[in-house]
Amino acid sequence: MVPKRVPAPVQGQLTLMTASLPKRFCIALVLVMMIGLHGESLRADENSDLELIPDNILSQSAPEVRPEAAAAEKPYRLKIFLDETGQGNFERGSPVVPTPSDDFSRWNNRISLDIRTEVNLSPAFSFTFADRLSHIVEEHMDPSEDSLWNDLKEIYLTWNAYESDYIDLGRVNVKNGVAMGFNPTDYFKKNAVTIRISEDASVLRENRLGTFMIRGQGVWEKGSLTLIAAPEISHEPDKWWTDGSGRGLQLQRTNDETRFLAKVNVNTFKDLNPEILYFIDDGRSNWGLNLSKGFGDQIVAYVETSIGQRADVISETLQKAIATGTFPLSTFPANTPPAITGSDEIRLRSQLAAGFSYTDKSNRTTNIEYHYNEAGLSPEQWDKWFQAGAQGKSFLDNPATEAIGKSMLGQLWSVRQFAQEAEEPLSRHVLFIRSFWQDALIYKLDLTGIFQMNLEDKSFFIQPLAAYHLGDRTTLSLAFNFFLGSGESEYGSLPQLWNVRTGIQYFF
Repeated sequence: MVPKRVPAPVQGQLTLMTASLPKRFCIALVLVMMIGLHGESLRADENSDLELIPDNILSQSAPEVRPEAAAAEKPYRLKIFLDETGQGNFERGSPVVPTPSDDFSRWNNRISLDIRTEVNLSPAFSFTFADRLSHIVEEHMDPSEDSLWNDLKEIYLTWNAYESDYIDLGRVNVKNGVAMGFNPTDYFKKNAVTIRISEDASVLRENRLGTFMIRGQGVWEKGSLTLIAAPEISHEPDKWWTDGSGRGLQLQRTNDETRFLAKVNVNTFKDLNPEILYFIDDGRSNWGLNLSKGFGDQIVAYVETSIGQRADVISETLQKAIATGTFPLSTFPANTPPAITGSDEIRLRSQLAAGFSYTDKSNRTTNIEYHYNEAGLSPEQWDKWFQAGAQGKSFLDNPATEAIGKSMLGQLWSVRQFAQEAEEPLSRHVLFIRSFWQDALIYKLDLTGIFQMNLEDKSFFIQPLAAYHLGDRTTLSLAFNFFLGSGESEYGSLPQLWNVRTGIQYFF
């Protein structure tokens, strides 16, 4: 897809949470802080075993050991690279459902400076910072439009409370899930991608905004515990924390609701690592499970699933659009319903990603997955989407109804944009395949192929990508994206037929 800026949603005026934090948020803060204290008490109990050692053994002198000279570890790690990417887009002729605007961009260019650093401030404290500054130009861009876009991806302080117990405070990019193409338990991914630089979910996971939070982690021999509390931040517009131009923190994207996460990882079974998650988003509960098991040295099977309270994607999109005034119903004649309706019933709906990875002796790893999204569009809802699109398209021919037609089309395309920003499948049943071949054919040439198919209408997306490494500092890349299918299908109805992207990365 075009690496375009995703506009931040317009939010209503809300008050900044200060002294009136929700009771559950305060409880979560206490639990996070208790991780370090709990870990310390566990170690104290372990140290009490020293009292059982006889005194004559303790009184013996330890043999003298000459310390080996070791290279001093650097107090910081720094990674900086420059990324120049140009893209050409090829439009599909006469789409069944046109977009509400005619500003299709046939080309765009992005140059980004990416920096990430981790600094050890002391034995107990460290600091992490990650930022990307981008300059973007594209066809039809207004010269007065701001072409600079800054993403402060991460900035947080880590306290090593006791040995393997940690507490983080700040903006953190939390990633959860064992699958490759879709992660139902990656609860903090929603609306966090500002510049869509790739269609590869594994790439987008690393290139998105973190969430402001306090996170506590305790790691022990038989597992780990993670607690996260992420507060809602005031949506007051045009402030340094909600600057929609991309100059501020854009916390209105990542902290639009108060959220909590508890995650337990169990490491007591051989080659089997279950992980259980409990997530609260705006008062709604979600349960998640990650399970992976190795079969020999080449195959890893995995299952990732989440079940939670929500409406379907159509209702969630329209409720959000109406609440923010994006598509006000006042543009419709009296008593005219929205362009399309979904099931607004808040009930338990499930998501699933199940598959396996296979690594052969040629440095090639292939993931094959099945994705299920119960909140996604069913074949019947897709039929309604195309019927409403045909009606909206017919309204464009009459000046008296043109505004209504554009409003209808805007609602329909907002459904698709909502699913993309949430990093969820738009349809219910999807097949995903990704294959990565390192040093393919020749040394330093890496090949990646991605294939994603809607199993109900048989439309699909395919991306071949080649990356060649010129030494240790420079990488050249070439990628193609094809969106194929019938006119009334998920991928066959996109305005883009295909695009080509070339890039060069230079690491300092």
